[in-house]
Amino acid sequence: MVVLVGLSAVANATLIYNGSFESGNNPPTTWYRALNAGSTDIDGWSISGDTTAVPVVDWIGAGYWQAADGQMSLDLAGKDNGVVFTTTSFDTIIGQTYLLTFWMAGNPNDGDKLKKLLVNVDNG
Repeated sequence: MVVLVGLSAVANATLIYNGSFESGNNPPTTWYRALNAGSTDIDGWSISGDTTAVPVVDWIGAGYWQAADGQMSLDLAGKDNGVVFTTTSFDTIIGQTYLLTFWMAGNPNDGDKLKKLLVNVDNG
């Protein structure tokens, strides 16, 4: 489970749209909803991964486990390694310090497997 909360300036303003994955097209009302690579069902976010044939990300709804913020979260350990990304841009100030914060926890259904996460911030 990974919950991205956003890239925040020192003033603690949230700059990432829908950072808790709360809104989108047909959100899960219970347990979860499997999303394939190419999905844009989570507002402001896109899903990619190793294949488009099988779900790579599970959009977790209220009641499956407790989200760190809001009701929703993501499980990136579907059948293949999932990737979630946003291309939403925001203005920054040269010389200003920004802090990326998010919550990450391993899926408790996966046991003691080592969990890895790669975060990439591109200034493109």
